[in-house]
Amino acid sequence: MLLPPLLLHVFFFLPFFGLYLRLHIFFILFFSFLFLYRRGFILLFFFFFFFSISLSFLGVLLLSFFYTGIVGVFFIFYLLYGEG
Repeated sequence: MLLPPLLLHVFFFLPFFGLYLRLHIFFILFFSFLFLYRRGFILLFFFFFFFSISLSFLGVLLLSFFYTGIVGVFFIFYLLYGEG
């Protein structure tokens, strides 16, 4: 009863969640580049770019570990108490 939604979340939701997160990061970087380029702060943009890339990579790793842990807990409950 609980397994199909879990499989759907693991195989369908996670790749699109990563794409969604990457699109947000891209738009933040793109508009910050336009804002800083027009004001001559191009070195500040490159610092922000590398800092945000490393921070977003760490954030995606932490989110994936956290989400996998939640799915694992539900899967253990399914194994213990599922299907009657």
